[in-house]
Amino acid sequence: DNEEVMISTYSSNNEGGLDPSSLFSFYKDGYRIELKEVTSENQAFIQLFPIDSSSEISEIIAQVDLNTDQLISLSQIGLNETQTILVVEFYEELTTKMPSKTSFDRAYYEGLGFYFIED
Repeated sequence: DNEEVMISTYSSNNEGGLDPSSLFSFYKDGYRIELKEVTSENQAFIQLFPIDSSSEISEIIAQVDLNTDQLISLSQIGLNETQTILVVEFYEELTTKMPSKTSFDRAYYEGLGFYFIED
């Protein structure tokens, strides 16, 4: 079983896919939004449907904690019924930029036996 790290240049053309840089703002353009359900725990399930008829995404379901206004999870369902689930396990407030939290330590992963693919 090989372990690998893929390093690539960021592309803002990531159409339809979810990535950390767009996790909290992707829904603002290109989706029809419907409230699906509010649970007794005060969590909302919100369905997002792509407006683009050629999208490979069938729907996205966002789970939001209404007490804290924080995203809990996103489930992206493709037309081929593939489901991708992203879960936010915790929120951490950063008051200053901490290199150890924002830098990629290549030597650490090399020491674990990972190999690198770079474009």
